[in-house]
Amino acid sequence: MPKILITPLSALPSAIESHGPSHIVTLLSSGYMIDTPQGFPAERHLRLSMHDIADEGMPESPGHAHVAELIEFGRGW
Repeated sequence: MPKILITPLSALPSAIESHGPSHIVTLLSSGYMIDTPQGFPAERHLRLSMHDIADEGMPESPGHAHVAELIEFGRGW
């Protein structure tokens, strides 16, 4: 059965090992964005740069473009 696992960044390596995800989505600001974990296919890792504060005037504020990119990525699952 498909599932979505949400994990803190610190637990990502063990989550990959324990759960063997088919895809990864990373939501972090650009200053903290991570590379694709070693051994994981880069084309199955969506990295969305955004802050956790929704304010249209703020750079990297989450918005419609992020949602559209996530939906498009999800279609490939």
